[in-house]
Order: sequence, then structure tokens, then C-alpha cells
Amino acid sequence: MHIDYTLLVLLSVPALITYILLTLRPGLGLVILSFAVYTNLSDILISKFGLPSLAQPLVSLLVLVIITRWMVFQDQFQGWIAPALLMGAYTLLGSLSLFYASSVSQTSASLLSYLKDVIIGLVVIFLIQNPKSLRWAAWSLLAAGIVMGTISVFQVFTGTFSRLYAGFGQVASLSAGDYRVAGVLNDPNFYGQIMVVLVPLAFERLLDEKRFFLKILAGWALFVCTVTILYTYSRGDFLALGVVAAIAIIQQPRRPLIPAFLLLAFGLLVYQFLPDQYTQRIRSLLQVIPGASSSVTLDTSIQARTTTDIVGWTMFTQNPIFGVGVGNFNTRYLEYARQLGLGQNVETQSAHNLFLQVAAERGILGFLSFAAIIYFTFRALARAKSLFARQGMSGFANLSAAMSVGLIGYLVAAIFLHDSYIRYLWLLVGIAWGGLQAAKESANAVEPVDGAEPASVIGAGMDAYSLDSHV
Repeated sequence: MHIDYTLLVLLSVPALITYILLTLRPGLGLVILSFAVYTNLSDILISKFGLPSLAQPLVSLLVLVIITRWMVFQDQFQGWIAPALLMGAYTLLGSLSLFYASSVSQTSASLLSYLKDVIIGLVVIFLIQNPKSLRWAAWSLLAAGIVMGTISVFQVFTGTFSRLYAGFGQVASLSAGDYRVAGVLNDPNFYGQIMVVLVPLAFERLLDEKRFFLKILAGWALFVCTVTILYTYSRGDFLALGVVAAIAIIQQPRRPLIPAFLLLAFGLLVYQFLPDQYTQRIRSLLQVIPGASSSVTLDTSIQARTTTDIVGWTMFTQNPIFGVGVGNFNTRYLEYARQLGLGQNVETQSAHNLFLQVAAERGILGFLSFAAIIYFTFRALARAKSLFARQGMSGFANLSAAMSVGLIGYLVAAIFLHDSYIRYLWLLVGIAWGGLQAAKESANAVEPVDGAEPASVIGAGMDAYSLDSHV
């Protein structure tokens, strides 16, 4: 086999330089990873430009960086054992599917994809070890939202739906001449879901950032993410947006009038851009409420989702302990649809409820394991908020709360979606557990004496605007 040593050297030199840079500045690696994952950059480079995967070498490089920091710099990474055990249990239970699933190949592919996503979440936990890195992780997500949302909003206002904008401006057809923005995911519903997560995060940064420029960026992120959600025409994401907006106001007891006024003004501004097609789709939600709609014809999309949920529930009730096997919902759908006499609509073979899909594929054991991950992740965020608040770090406490609200928004939208882009959930889980470790690290680093001002002590020497060489 002929080896092109010139090409090997050309690839090795920048890889070595990148490795050294990220080893000295691991916070930069966190920023790059978070931004790349949230913008789906690796998949875009593969599908739109035919380039090799970016995620795999980046994650591998960061794992090497973490090992180097531990062995050479004696970094003591904390806070990863509990989430690793939770994810490990979920993985182990899912792996049992290999012994009974009807499509073992589909199970293997799904488990492999899951492992890749979980590794990303664990790497993020290792890279978030102090408040500074937590803040950079949050702004990495907002930066991704600004890039994606700005492109989508520009696309809507200019009507340039035929342009892909390097893969960041994908669309789906709604009707003749009308389109739904799908951004980086090529699916409007999932695209709206990941943008919902950013809305409370942007709102919190708008209120708590000290620098005017960063407030402007947060406000812009809030605007473009919200408008983007509306132009996905996703009813599930609209409901999720309403939930996070309500919670964002409720969780501001110290200053409820300011957030309420800002959200009201923002809502009136956004209302001016609502298309008629969107309001019609929102009104169709009344069909799921008995007596709330006078329409005798059930919306076809709602009908299809209802059918899929019935099939999923049947899968679960007939296989309550272990389910039909990871990744086997689609392959078993027609079998159960025929059994129930519900037809063979190929458009509804994918699950339209993440929680029901987990139960149908993994059974009650897998579902409880999944629920445990979600529960303890919210608990980690609550503990982080409490620890930050006790140290007088109100900005980080509010940031932890905003992450909780964003995660709630993701899960509300997940009631209507399956697990195609589940990597976003594991990324958020990783940031949440990293946030808890950041709060613990801050509490351990500073022991305020009686009568001292914790916030001023902690603030000293903590320049949150620089990428620290320490993770």
C-alpha cells in the first residue's frame, strides 16, 4: 500500500498545533465543540460538501487533551462519575436489545450513534469545571443560535428559500410557494426544538449581563431564535415556547414586572411577523380539546401522530419489561399498525413522542433509567443554582435556572418528536452536570468569612471574558 507521506505531514502538523493549543486552552475546545454540535456543523460538512466528519476527530482530540491535562498538568476532574453511571446504566439496558430485537443491525446502529452522543456529553462535563467555563458554554450555544437564527430570519424576510446558505438555510415545503425554515437540521420541528432551548438562555443573559454589547447580543439572540421558531410552523415548538416564556416570568420573583414587560413588548413585536399560515396551524391545536373546535375534519398531521402514539403504546403494553428493542420502533411499526387495523401510512412510521418511543423500544426498565437521567439532571441544575446563590453569584444562579427552563422547553417539544437528533439532549445534560461541578468548585475555592462579601471575593481574579488555560 502506497503511503503519501507529504499528505500525512500536511495533516499532522495542524493537528499537532491544534492539540497543543487546546491543551493549553481547553476552554477553547469547549467553545468549538459546543458550537459545532449545536450548529450540526459536522453533518453539514459531510452532506453538503462531501468532507470527512469533524465531530469524531474533534471529540477524539479533546479526549486526548483531557488525558494530557490529567497526567501532565495534574488537573483533578470532578463531577463526572454520577452522570457516567446513569448513562452507563441506560446504555447497558439498551444493549440487552441485541439479544431479542427483530432487527439487530438497526439496534447496533442506534446504540453506536447513542454512544457517540453520550461521549460528547461526558467530554463537556470534563471541560466545565469552573464558572468561567460554564459561562463560555452558555455563550457558545447563544453564538450558535445567533448564527442559525440570523440566517433563518434573513431568509424569511428576503424570501430566498432557494438558497441553502452553506447548509444553514435548509427549508421544507409547507404549501405552494410557502416554506418552513429547517436551518441546519433539514427538519423544521427539530430545528424549532433546539431554538426553544436558547430562548430562556438569551432572556436571562439579556437581564444579567453587565456589558452593554453582550446585552445587545443576547437581545438579538432572543429575537432571531423566537422568530425562527415561529417560521418553522411547528405547533409543538409553539407550545414549548409558550411554556418557557411563562416559566421565565414566574421564576423572576425579585423583579417580575421587568421580565413581564420585556416579554410583553417582545411578544407584540414578534406578533407583527406572524404569517396567516402559522395562526391557522395554531388554531388546529384546538381539535385535540373536546368541544373546543367546530371542525368536523381532524387535521391529517394530528391524526397521523395520534395513530403513531396508539401504535407506540401497544408496543409498550405488549413488551412492557424490555420493549421491542432499541431502534426497532420503525421496523415494527407496520406490524403493529396492521394488528390494530390502523393502516400502513409510511409517513407515520417514526415515533412522534420521545418518551413513548423510549418506553416502546426499551420497556419500563429503560424508561425508568431515562427518567432517572432527566430527574437527576434537573436536580443537578437546582443544586448548582442553590450553590451559586449562597455564594452571592446571582448571575450564575440565574444562568443555571435558565438552563433548567431551556431543558424543559426541549422536553415539551419532545412530546411531539422522536430521537433523531438526541445528541442535543446529551449536550445539554453534559452542560447541566458541568454547571453543578462549576458551582462546587467555586464554593470549594472560596470560603467567605463571616461578614465578608462572597460576590466580591469570588469576582476577584475571575475574568469571565477570557479563555482560561485551566478547565
